[in-house]
Amino acid sequence: MKEIILTQILIEGNTNGIIQIDVDEWNGMAYKIPKNRFRDVNKIDNLKKCGIYFLIKKSNNKNIVYIGKSSNVYNRILKHNKKFWQECIVFISKNYEINEAHTTYIESIICKEAKSTGNYIVENEQIPQKNILSNADRIKAIKFLDKVKIVIDLLGYEIFDK
Repeated sequence: MKEIILTQILIEGNTNGIIQIDVDEWNGMAYKIPKNRFRDVNKIDNLKKCGIYFLIKKSNNKNIVYIGKSSNVYNRILKHNKKFWQECIVFISKNYEINEAHTTYIESIICKEAKSTGNYIVENEQIPQKNILSNADRIKAIKFLDKVKIVIDLLGYEIFDK
């Protein structure tokens, strides 16, 4: 098994606030943001990049997730019409290597896998079609997706567990 180093920064100094997550050997970064703190993250420029996001509600009787992508994740979530969520997980590229073509490809895979496990009710009305990428871009997207799944699992969301 390959060892992986994950770094979590408690931006507000506690585990109930905003958390930044880095994974070694990854050009991405993740943020876990409680809904009641979302407007406060407008100062985090990384959240205004292209990325993937999960709007999540966990409860005893049903877990719900909406999976999306945007060229500006912060603005998209701010204007979202989904009201159910309690926290969001945002994934962006540190160095702009992941673009909208990559996020479309990743979103289509994530939505299909999340629906197939049945662990969460997937709120997406439509599953996006997987677009065609060059071989290099497809590999880049899959590597990014692999880290997304690690972080989602680390945070305790069993979205992809079979």
